[in-house]
Amino acid sequence: MKNIKKIVTYILIFLVLIAFIIIGKQNYNKLEEKENNISHKYNILTTDNVFEKINASQTLKKINSGNALIFMGFENSKQSEYYASLLNDIAKNLKIEKIYFYDFYNDRKDNNGTYETIVEKLNNYLFRDDEGNVDIDAPTFLVIKDGNVIYFDSDTSRLQANISEEDYWNEYNKNLKRSYIEAGLNNYLGE
Repeated sequence: MKNIKKIVTYILIFLVLIAFIIIGKQNYNKLEEKENNISHKYNILTTDNVFEKINASQTLKKINSGNALIFMGFENSKQSEYYASLLNDIAKNLKIEKIYFYDFYNDRKDNNGTYETIVEKLNNYLFRDDEGNVDIDAPTFLVIKDGNVIYFDSDTSRLQANISEEDYWNEYNKNLKRSYIEAGLNNYLGE
């Protein structure tokens, strides 16, 4: 009888451990899903957005792969947030399911080698300062097809006027930006 109680106790302990593992994995998957979804940083985006977060190495691989849609920005940038919202709407209207998102803030700050390689690859498209230095600015949207950059946009990253993001992203500017982005994406889609 003592042995049966021990066996039952061990089985119950085993089942409780299995339950903790299953519950823990579910919570981890939810946390991982939240971390991969940029809507927790960009409040104007819904959770069903088209963006998939990638790191510097993955970004470089996508650039080298020949075909990719890559949005580069900072998670704490209002310009990036507004651009991402517009880009998400356009992508959904065009039935584009995925645009890769690379937050390069820390990589640029730390002079990450992979980030520097990305800068070298995009050198011809990037803003060059008075001293000849180049860097990626936020936001930047990059469309690559058949190994060629067919659309590159970082215009809103260097607004010179003393204007807030909210004021800049008025209907006129959104529609103008929309027309440029749609043209680039339609070229990518072959339309």
